[in-house]
Amino acid sequence: MDYKYNTQYLGVTDKSIYFLRNRFPYREIKQDELQRVQLTRGTDLKRPTLAIMFGTILVLVAILVMVDYSGYRINDLTGIRSARTVGYFIVFEVFFIGFGGYSIYRALPIHRVLTFTLTSGDKESFSMLETVRDKKIDLLITSLTSVLAGMRVEIDKEFGL
Repeated sequence: MDYKYNTQYLGVTDKSIYFLRNRFPYREIKQDELQRVQLTRGTDLKRPTLAIMFGTILVLVAILVMVDYSGYRINDLTGIRSARTVGYFIVFEVFFIGFGGYSIYRALPIHRVLTFTLTSGDKESFSMLETVRDKKIDLLITSLTSVLAGMRVEIDKEFGL
């Protein structure tokens, strides 16, 4: 396909907008299926509350393990087996805190996203990190306005252009 604008997740042609997975189209959106197109700050996750709960649980488990095993003295942990166990606990804690923190960060509505509100009530959000980094936001807006003939692309002040 000959896209006027494309990223890994979104492609815009002369007639329609395509939602992409690994640069292959899986859904075509025509203008009459769209209710609203908006550039704003938000999250591109489908279920951000679930991601926040998951991240919080991981961080709390890591803190609980840290508190439970912080009372050991060096004399209690002598020997190869005990030292290896402490090393595993440290890796476990770092992994759980890091992964939990990342899950919470991705779910927060602070990322630049392009949100399509469809007439069916569905909302699709796509990250605009690549577009903003490559300074192609003007190309995206002109491509969308040519497809959406008559519909505006709303740009929130929070988007930070």
